[in-house]
Amino acid sequence: MRGLPSEGDARTRWGQVTRPTGMLPPPLEAGLGKARLEGLDGLRGLAALAILLTHMRIVPLWVSLNLIFCLSGFLITWLLLEEERREGEVSLRHFYVRRTLRLMPAYYVALWIIAVLVPPSTGPLSADHLWSTALYYSNYFQAVNGATHGSLSPYWSLAIEEQFYLLWPISFLLFRRRRTLVLLLTIVAVWWQRAVVVWSEGNLEWAYHAMDCRADHLLVGCLVALWVHQGRALWLWRTICGGPWRLWMTLLTLLLLTMLPLWKGEAWRQGAAFYAEPWLIGALLLQVIAARANDRLRWLDSKPLVWLGQRSYAFYLYHVFAMDLVSRVLPGSHYLQALPVIVLSGVLAQTSWMLIERPTLRLRRRWGFRAPKVTQSPDAS
Repeated sequence: MRGLPSEGDARTRWGQVTRPTGMLPPPLEAGLGKARLEGLDGLRGLAALAILLTHMRIVPLWVSLNLIFCLSGFLITWLLLEEERREGEVSLRHFYVRRTLRLMPAYYVALWIIAVLVPPSTGPLSADHLWSTALYYSNYFQAVNGATHGSLSPYWSLAIEEQFYLLWPISFLLFRRRRTLVLLLTIVAVWWQRAVVVWSEGNLEWAYHAMDCRADHLLVGCLVALWVHQGRALWLWRTICGGPWRLWMTLLTLLLLTMLPLWKGEAWRQGAAFYAEPWLIGALLLQVIAARANDRLRWLDSKPLVWLGQRSYAFYLYHVFAMDLVSRVLPGSHYLQALPVIVLSGVLAQTSWMLIERPTLRLRRRWGFRAPKVTQSPDAS
């Protein structure tokens, strides 16, 4: 029986890393072999829309943010692995330049518009909160001071992602032969920390906002990408992708978990559901990729969802800002405000895409910092 390659050993004579083929379930192998991982842009678009509706208290789909975290971990790790496979190494310089040009221009323009041009939308904004947002540590500001309200309130999750982008590529290179072990140990450490913070200290704000209690939602995505890329845990992927009904079982389980705080309280979501959700989301990502390779779930690659998925970053940046503006013009039921908020968020996202994000992507390519070919929406490249 053919043995699986050990980490760092699956190489050609020229030093390039090879990815085992023909070992994964055929639909998953076919989906992962495409230049674009189909279905994931639409899934990201659905998650962005679900986050907006959850913040408007129309639906209780809190799991949507964890989906974004896990998807980010999966895609970034897949891109790093593919770059290593083709080039034999990963360029940290190129990675950080790509991330900086992709994220920071739109981020700081949004921050300036919200905090300077329309400051009432932020609520009571302190200088410390503003600085923490500008320097990407607002997650710890809110962990210490409690959840804030206003148009900058969701930026704490972007701080977590930025901290992940800073630390993971370095760890990816430093622990080249021990990536699985490092990821597993770190995930277990986060689990322990969150259990102590939730059940012993009762500090739900820290458990919800702090990187040391939320990193596992990103790292499980990294681990899934790593194992699939190396052809490990094949029995698991064959089980997960064995039939369309398993995808719906995954979705149903996630829905039940995200409803947990409605009858058990917030502590049970953070202290129980958070442990299972990233693994189910990791399974969902692979199930979606395999389903699209079998030409199922075609609606996930519909133009509206792909459009939203590609602009989900700016959509997220502005959605609470849009909620505030619409509520001032159209006070009343959140249900009546939902469509105007979605439209305004989309308009702001499209404006950001056309004036900021697309030009910086072109600039990045002109400077030679092109993302690896296997990519997703620009938010992941």
